[in-house]
Amino acid sequence: MIRVAVVDDNVIYADMFKKKILETDFKDKTIVDIYLSPINFLNNLEADKYQLCFSDIKMPELDGVEMADKIRNKDSRLLLVFVSSYPEYATEGYRVKAFDYFTKDQLDRGWDALTGRILNQLEDNRKKIYKIIRQSSVEIIPINLIVYIYKEGKYCIFVVDGREKTTIRKPIKDIGTELQGYKNFILVKRGYIINMEKIRKYSAEKVVMENGDELKIGKAHVARVKELVMRYVEEM
Repeated sequence: MIRVAVVDDNVIYADMFKKKILETDFKDKTIVDIYLSPINFLNNLEADKYQLCFSDIKMPELDGVEMADKIRNKDSRLLLVFVSSYPEYATEGYRVKAFDYFTKDQLDRGWDALTGRILNQLEDNRKKIYKIIRQSSVEIIPINLIVYIYKEGKYCIFVVDGREKTTIRKPIKDIGTELQGYKNFILVKRGYIINMEKIRKYSAEKVVMENGDELKIGKAHVARVKELVMRYVEEM
């Protein structure tokens, strides 16, 4: 099932857009919720509640770019597409990691290509998971929800989506090896692997993660962490 949010203060356009989405073959059952207020949308947003959000930019209370900044504090995985009458906001859209940006007069002719890209990205998101396999259970964690991982005795603790923690008995070196295909995971000190996507603030001494946790950088890792973080920021 794909859940889609439409955020637009114009009820006529929002209803038209909902109909357009429901007429599109997303290959899964599609549910569309309309929010005429960006504040109302943020108040109802939870991590992984929606896979896709179409939003206007110029709205009362809060514009779409400001809303997107707040979205990223709750859900880094949500695909956000801005649909606006104001092309000058395109750069701002990409700053807040929007998946795409369309002016309303471009949307009809670009719709098929856009939905194709969305389907491909949703499929990629499904594949990006980490499996914790235990004797009697299997736990599946979306890679992009992992904030950091740390060693505690013979166990490793995954801090997921800011607060939730899950435990596995496995050397952290093995977990680091399994995550090598994802360039955003780095070792910041012995026994601590962080997801650079989840950094809120960085300095030579520490990183502050998006859930507010402060992690000191090991002295032996300072130069390498700085190089990797700066490169990651430049490539965003």
